[in-house]
Amino acid sequence: VVAARPGFGAPLAGAARSRALDSARNVRAGAGSVQQRGGTSRAAKCGGRYVLVAGRSSERQQQMATVSRLGGRSAHLHCYDPGVTHIVIREFRRTEKMLCACAAGKWVVKPSYLESCGNFGEWVPEHAHEWHNPRKCEPDNGIWHGAPRRWRTFWEKHQRGPFAGQRYLICLDEGTDASPPAQVIAQVICAGGGEAELMQSAPATPANVAARARSSRATFVIAGDGSPAVGPNLLAELRKGGAELVTATFVMDLVMKQPAAGAEHSAGPADYRPSPAAVGAFLVAGKKRKAPAGKAAVAAGRGGKALRA
Repeated sequence: VVAARPGFGAPLAGAARSRALDSARNVRAGAGSVQQRGGTSRAAKCGGRYVLVAGRSSERQQQMATVSRLGGRSAHLHCYDPGVTHIVIREFRRTEKMLCACAAGKWVVKPSYLESCGNFGEWVPEHAHEWHNPRKCEPDNGIWHGAPRRWRTFWEKHQRGPFAGQRYLICLDEGTDASPPAQVIAQVICAGGGEAELMQSAPATPANVAARARSSRATFVIAGDGSPAVGPNLLAELRKGGAELVTATFVMDLVMKQPAAGAEHSAGPADYRPSPAAVGAFLVAGKKRKAPAGKAAVAAGRGGKALRA
């Protein structure tokens, strides 16, 4: 019997829904617990706004001074902080901060937002400064300029993110097929209300992956082309437990690509299988690799959690 699998953004119930609405960043890592970058009350204590600034040093200083004068809190980080309410970006690029902020439904604004706030001496409405152009996609990677508003309004309407009700088992070799890194993928999933587990404590063989997917009740397994985690019967084994097999690009595109007219989501699992050609070449070569014993995942977002296997 194939177990029922929650659909994209499936609503949560009870305690799970409460977690999806809470930005607390307690992260389970093995048997321990990690508190990541402070508590979520930070924004509430600072005028309701916690802004990640961007730009050159002088620009950042000006932005941070404006936020401070208006009673908010600001920081300049290269990584994503789940407690933020706004991120300022100068260029529309698929970075960790952009991906996580979109998945979490945060405000993604241009530098003009804080310039206007400074000129008026108060917090101004964000809409005129939000990164939003539903008719524009980047020519090199196809990321859609309508993604930030799409997911922000999705959160406001449904009180859940694109990965709500989903559990991901990530089986990527950090040295060869993890671009972006597994840690970033876990961050994005968790920011969007899902759960992510990095498979690190056992060799990523098809048998081990299938067993771990069953025990963790995964709804998706992420593997790379040519990965030892992928075998000829893995997809069938995963589907017995209600899980799908996809590449990491599935997560990125679900957040940042424009859906077709009338479609709820831009990505479908069938379009993101690990390449059969690469898998076949790997099996013929008979190579064996082990998953790296990397750092524990420390990803947590707007309701998600990352676990280390």
